[in-house]
Amino acid sequence: MKKLLLAILIIALEVPLFAQKAGNNYIGGAIACSFGKEFKTLSYNGDQTSDSQPSSVSLGGLLEYGYFISDRIRLSIALGYPFTASPVSRSNDGFVFSKTRGLRLSPSFSRYIKITKDLYYTPEIIGSFELGYAYQDTGAAIKLKGSSINDSKQNYSGWGVSLHYLSFEFKLCDHIALGVGLGDISFSKTYTKRTTSGGDISSQQGIFMLKLNTADASIKLYLD
Repeated sequence: MKKLLLAILIIALEVPLFAQKAGNNYIGGAIACSFGKEFKTLSYNGDQTSDSQPSSVSLGGLLEYGYFISDRIRLSIALGYPFTASPVSRSNDGFVFSKTRGLRLSPSFSRYIKITKDLYYTPEIIGSFELGYAYQDTGAAIKLKGSSINDSKQNYSGWGVSLHYLSFEFKLCDHIALGVGLGDISFSKTYTKRTTSGGDISSQQGIFMLKLNTADASIKLYLD
């Protein structure tokens, strides 16, 4: 009898308790925001001067659909809206900001590795394809004026791939889970094009990044 109870207990511990079997699916979403202010003090011959400026602002949201193609192996697709604003120089009205707005499509692959009954390690590979435009805006971010897109507007497109090596998912209740990412390695390529009276000006940029001090979170609603 004891052997039978032990066998039942082992089987119960090995079976996922929620939505991680082949055929299961979920919908999810996330909102990310970062902003702040930079302060600096300069000293020269005993005199001190202080200055401050807004730091870079980023805001983004996404909707995601995920499907388990086999037990604990998941594919997903996400649609996101990224926005960034970075101060590049001062003007009479405040600061000139370089801003970007776009749409991003991101397919991904993830493996679920059980840590405890409710906690999983979920390393993930994510691809991304993005279209949008960039422009400079004077003072809008700090004076809350309406944005004015001027001749500095330029279109951009890009792609990227990232490995989220510190990702986890925690079961909050039967159908709701919280996803947390604490670090990733990524490479992205961006192409820009600006039309001027003298013709088109094109450029491209590649960026490799290793993030160790960032965090993001998402909510997932399992449908079955």
